[in-house]
Amino acid sequence: MGETASSGALYELDGEQLHPTRLARGPWRAGTQHGGPMQGLLARAIERHPARRPMQIVRFTCDLWRAADFGAVSLTVRTLREGKAAEWLEAELHSDGQVAARASALRLRQSEVPVPPDRDPCPVGELEDASAPVRWLGGSEDGEPTDFVNAIDLRPVDDFVRPAAWLRLRVPLVEGEKTSPFVAAATLCDMVYGLPIVRDVQRGDPSPIRTPFVAINVDTSLQLRREPVGEWFGLEAELRYGPDGAGLGRASLSDVEGALGYAQQSLLLRDAEARPSEWEERVADREADEE
Repeated sequence: MGETASSGALYELDGEQLHPTRLARGPWRAGTQHGGPMQGLLARAIERHPARRPMQIVRFTCDLWRAADFGAVSLTVRTLREGKAAEWLEAELHSDGQVAARASALRLRQSEVPVPPDRDPCPVGELEDASAPVRWLGGSEDGEPTDFVNAIDLRPVDDFVRPAAWLRLRVPLVEGEKTSPFVAAATLCDMVYGLPIVRDVQRGDPSPIRTPFVAINVDTSLQLRREPVGEWFGLEAELRYGPDGAGLGRASLSDVEGALGYAQQSLLLRDAEARPSEWEERVADREADEE
């Protein structure tokens, strides 16, 4: 079973396997899955792994090893070490008989501790003050939405030096399931490196796509000081590039209750020839529409 039509979810569950819908498609190579949904599946596997006591996930790191095609994927998860107050977990996503992505996580025991009240303001402002949700890309030739970015609502936040926006998943990660706040946050944080680029393009500025290089994230790490809540997550992102083919994307992470933690990515920089041809076509279409 290959790519399925959009069912209103990113994946369809079939026993122990998960089949991607067209909303799980990535931007780099035709017929491959986006890293965000893959990351979400690994977060889902880790969150569902049994614990002997109430625990909270405070760190989640996903390494994207290789492109996953549109065949079914399966996941495994195990405990690496279990202590009285901390547990270390590892999960793998398998595609076509190979490991395509691996995640590690740290869980800490939950207990009530008297700490000072958190007075930090939300770095991206309040959700109700953000702009209306926008769709990033159009549909396919048959009119159905495609690509992972069409599974996301984005509400830009104006008047920030660094690109900032509130994001949420428009559809469940897995058909028939309610996506938990932690899994949604892990899925959306794959967009840290792309947020400055996509938001500028959405505003009609194609210059980010005209750069002489492209950046590809090969990992994503979240560090959380409490459990996420709700479905909207705020990112205030920045990108930094080095002279030898590497870069860094990082963002403050918030939910509707305030500051939540941080997300960070390692970036592989490549020459502009690696840019997908579809990007150029979309910019050309936008420029033609504006004329």
